Amino acid sequence: MNQVIGDKKAALLTKGNSAASNLTAPETQEKDLELPELLTTSNAAKYLNRAPQTLRKWACLGIGPIQPIRIFGRLSWRRSDLLALLGGNHGG
Repeated sequence: MNQVIGDKKAALLTKGNSAASNLTAPETQEKDLELPELLTTSNAAKYLNRAPQTLRKWACLGIGPIQPIRIFGRLSWRRSDLLALLGGNHGG
């Protein structure tokens, strides 16, 4: 009986680990290529895994590692800045 339960646990653990190992670097690179040149605050925040308000605070106070450009008063975030930030190539 204990052997059967142990085998089922092992099968579940193995199955769960194989799903995580399916994530590869080329998929991440494809995601980078799909980004538009300029992103809205909401989209940039999703990409950086931050709250949109965090990016707005960076812009308002000028304290963030990247700064947006303003188009008719709206914030837009450069794809190149986001990629450089995630790659560790930022000056802040």
